[in-house]
Amino acid sequence: MKIITLFLTTLFLLSGCTNRDKMPLNKPVLTEFGINSLTSKTQFTLNAITPNLLGYDITNFTALEGGESKSIMRVSYHGREVMIITPTKPKDDSQQYIKSISITSDYVENPFNIKIGDAYNKEDFPTCEELKESLICKQEKFKNIVLVFKKNSSLWSLKEIVWDDNANCF
Repeated sequence: MKIITLFLTTLFLLSGCTNRDKMPLNKPVLTEFGINSLTSKTQFTLNAITPNLLGYDITNFTALEGGESKSIMRVSYHGREVMIITPTKPKDDSQQYIKSISITSDYVENPFNIKIGDAYNKEDFPTCEELKESLICKQEKFKNIVLVFKKNSSLWSLKEIVWDDNANCF
């Protein structure tokens, strides 16, 4: 009887821990053009974005940037932030579209075979520029994607991967 109780208790505790850390079955995929079918031509609305990220929680909120309020969408999976989606800034009251997507977790596949937190490797990313305590890196064949490394002690580690339809500004 004690063995069965111990087994069931262990199974219950393990199932709770593994469910929280469970990786998504359908990980979004980052390409030169965006994530899944999310591109610069995707309207910045929950109705347009949600079908491309099934199983993820999407929260629309307002953040302050440079003293201006800005609408942003936070995408999470089991409470863990996966990415932040920002809109274009229309000059009039026209429709907003996706401007950029900042990937902040390993729940998104990327073409660089690198994970958030990995150390900077000059052989993989020879084209980098140091800006405001960050190392911004690109690869020649991915013009719309930049990798942002932050200094952690004596080495640079990957903080986020940013897709931006106009990443040439980095």
